[in-house]
Amino acid sequence: MITGTGITLTLGGKTILQDVHMTLDAGEILAVCGPNGAGKSSLLSVLAGEHASCASQVAYDGALLNTLSPAEQATRRVVLEQSPTLSAEFCVSELVELGAPLELALSDLVRIKAMLLDAFGLAHCEQEAVSALSGGQRHRAHLARVLMQLKANTTLGHRCALFLDEPTASLDIAHQISVLKHAKQLADSGIAVLIVLHDLNLAAAFADRVLMLKDGRAHSDGAPQDVLTNTALSDVYETPIFVQPSASGQLVIQPAL
Repeated sequence: MITGTGITLTLGGKTILQDVHMTLDAGEILAVCGPNGAGKSSLLSVLAGEHASCASQVAYDGALLNTLSPAEQATRRVVLEQSPTLSAEFCVSELVELGAPLELALSDLVRIKAMLLDAFGLAHCEQEAVSALSGGQRHRAHLARVLMQLKANTTLGHRCALFLDEPTASLDIAHQISVLKHAKQLADSGIAVLIVLHDLNLAAAFADRVLMLKDGRAHSDGAPQDVLTNTALSDVYETPIFVQPSASGQLVIQPAL
């Protein structure tokens, strides 16, 4: 379990997060939602260990972040940033291999890489330069890199969580669903998954729990049907929002025009 207790983050004299309490359990998908500037990506970065000032406010299975070395943190969680970048030129195959720790057996590396390239529709371009890919392909290649790290950690016996910051932002609807189905499969296998999402309908469809942020504070935390309501969303986003179940029972969220 990952816990955040009273997370407060101040940058440049501005309070970004204030007294946020949260948990993330093995086998669940937690969607972190909220308006622009609510603190969603900042919360993910705190949980990932990027802010030393908050390291005593986050624990992985009872071990505080400030007691874990960077190498130990890398075996506890993997992170896909909102806008990942590269400082050198790599082909897709090389990028994915960057996620593999040195102790991973070559046979496992080859097996996991082939599975990920196939899963994200990248097998046909594995020798192409990442810089030559479309925006959506690049994002999927970085996702494959992160999942290589996750699956390698699992293979090596480490219990590891997955943090995804807006993983569907640059993808078409088919690939959005593919990515979130993959996240769901990982959660079903016991992986703790945290996803920052703007798309509330995707959060309703795939999340086990939703943490809604507003102005750096936790507004609500619970099952999608309890958090994604007309009243709560209209308050958080400060615009009328209408929520109703579809014929299948799935929540449908739309502006109240």
